[in-house]
Amino acid sequence: MATKTTVIQSSFAPNPCQQKAIPLLAGPARYVLLKGGGGSGKSTVISWAIISRALNAPGSRHLVFRDTSASCRITMFDKTFKDMLRLGWPGLIDDPTQCRINETEMTIEFPAVGSIIIFGGLQEANLDRILGQEAATIFLNEATDMNYKQFSRVNNRNCSRGWQKSIARRSIG
Repeated sequence: MATKTTVIQSSFAPNPCQQKAIPLLAGPARYVLLKGGGGSGKSTVISWAIISRALNAPGSRHLVFRDTSASCRITMFDKTFKDMLRLGWPGLIDDPTQCRINETEMTIEFPAVGSIIIFGGLQEANLDRILGQEAATIFLNEATDMNYKQFSRVNNRNCSRGWQKSIARRSIG
């Protein structure tokens, strides 16, 4: 008997540049690099894509990195992803049966589907703990701040299934 997949829709309305990125993020490429000026919406559309994947791929695990945990907390965890949850899925962030945010561990969990988004820094001692399991999506925010060794270490945890990919975001300016 086939199982029915429930698609959780978002109310996010991407701008024209973000609309161009969506097919890339949803396409077959294992790696996607978005570039553009500061404030052009790269991180916003990527956060939308990751949250959408987490909500619609039960049991999936997604990683979001910056160079340090502190910078990841300030820009990604406390700002971009929480803002996208409020914008794209109004009310979801306030329902603990649907969304749990762990401020200490820097995680956003979706208990109804068993998916999780984990945030961290690439230069931190807990990186091995974060990378201890495979991930469906890996987002390297501000990729120009990272070196090839860091990329390779993280990339080894990227699953090989077709819908899973690494996403890098780079500001050009």
